[in-house]
Amino acid sequence: MHYVQRAAEKKVYDEQDLTVAMLLMELREKKFTLEAIKNVMTKSEMTRPFPDDFPLPQEYNGGNDLEQLRQEMRQHYQELEKKLIERFDQRYEELQQNVLKRLPSPPSSTETSALDQQSVLKSSAFMIKLEDEALAEWNKLPEEKRYRKVGGFLFKRKEEDLAGRDAFIKKYVREHVNEGIKKEGKSDEST
Repeated sequence: MHYVQRAAEKKVYDEQDLTVAMLLMELREKKFTLEAIKNVMTKSEMTRPFPDDFPLPQEYNGGNDLEQLRQEMRQHYQELEKKLIERFDQRYEELQQNVLKRLPSPPSSTETSALDQQSVLKSSAFMIKLEDEALAEWNKLPEEKRYRKVGGFLFKRKEEDLAGRDAFIKKYVREHVNEGIKKEGKSDEST
C-alpha cells in the first residue's frame, strides 16, 4: 500500500512516511480492522506508490501471509515510535537549553551577602528616620501631654513623660511603617 524509499538496501524514512505511520496508528487505535485500514490506505493520497520495477513478494500480492505483514508493520511502528521519541527528546533538550540560557545567572554567595547587608542597612536607616519623625511629632504636642508633674507635696517639678514618649513613638512607627515602605520603594525605583 505504501512504498518506503531505500538507499543501499536500507529503508529511508521521511516526513511522508511519518504521516502515513501516524494515520495507521490512529486507525489501529480506533480499532479499524486490517481490511478497513487497507481500504483507507489504498484510497489515501498520502501513500507513496511502489515503483514499477519493484518486485512485490507473492504474499503481498495475494494477501496470504497477514501475520508477516502484521509483524513488519509492528516493526515499522516501533522504529517510527523510537525515532519520534528521539526527536522529541532532542527538541525538548534544545528548548530546555534555550530557556536556561535566557535566565539570569543566580547571584553568588558574596552578592547575596552584600544584598542582605544592604537590605539590613536600609531597613535600619528607615526605622531611624521613622523614629526621628515620631520624636518631632512628639515635640509638637502641647506641654501638658508631654510633661508630668513629679515631686512632693510642696515642691513639684515638671519632668518629660518618657514612658508616654516611647509609647507615642512605637505607635507612630506602627501606623506609618507601611506608608514609609511604599515611599522608599518608589524612591528606589526612580534612582
